[in-house]
Amino acid sequence: MPDEPSASPKRFTFKTAEFERLNAADGERTSDPNRVRAHLDENLRRSNDAGLNDVVFTPRRPSRRTRDYIVVMILANLALLLGTVISPVFGAAGLVIFNVGFTWVVWGVMDDY
Repeated sequence: MPDEPSASPKRFTFKTAEFERLNAADGERTSDPNRVRAHLDENLRRSNDAGLNDVVFTPRRPSRRTRDYIVVMILANLALLLGTVISPVFGAAGLVIFNVGFTWVVWGVMDDY
């Protein structure tokens, strides 16, 4: 058998933690310049002084959707009217399908631009 050690094994423990109190006893902030809240207040003050937090609403520009709709309807209907000369049934069907479909896409599907 191996020889028994004469000294007891070394014991390892955690050292006691020391905590720094950050808040004053009455709940007010301290005057230490390294506090986060003081930096945030300073940043907010500088942003307000520079006008970065001011909200400016830009006027809404007029939509081009109505103008584009009218131009496309006139040009496309003129082109499809030529189709009614060649074949009246297919030309009339093309006019109906195009007018209903294009109107639905422009006013129902598309967003204002």
